[in-house]
Amino acid sequence: MDIQSVSNAHDCNPAQGARPVNPRRSAGTVRLFVYGTLMRGQPAHRLMRGARLLGRIATPRGYTLHDLGPYPAAVRAGRGRIRGELYAIPPAMLRRLDAYENCPAEYRRATIATVFGRAWIYLYPCRPRRGHGLIHGDWRRRER
Repeated sequence: MDIQSVSNAHDCNPAQGARPVNPRRSAGTVRLFVYGTLMRGQPAHRLMRGARLLGRIATPRGYTLHDLGPYPAAVRAGRGRIRGELYAIPPAMLRRLDAYENCPAEYRRATIATVFGRAWIYLYPCRPRRGHGLIHGDWRRRER
């Protein structure tokens, strides 16, 4: 899929908000912040097998979490914070998770600042056309 078709699918600029900065590796791992189906107790957490939980944290202010039904979308917009889990993962796992997250066609990988240093996060490239925002920023607290 080319950049233009991705842009049209989301009605926004696919590069908006992307930061091509690599989070520092620690002992052969990279950091990844997850906020939805990859968290503990969620349907896709099995894909995190081999990852090491560093902590339950929140993003810096400036993010909004949207409920798209079976999964969430994080957007760099607003003044909110998103609650989730930070993991240290092998680089090969990151490539597999890119496939799961349909990155870069649906989600983009960007970085955020955390108390552990920079970490990857999967961001939706713009405000979704469907679903609704979760003001509390916590996927586990969504109404079912």
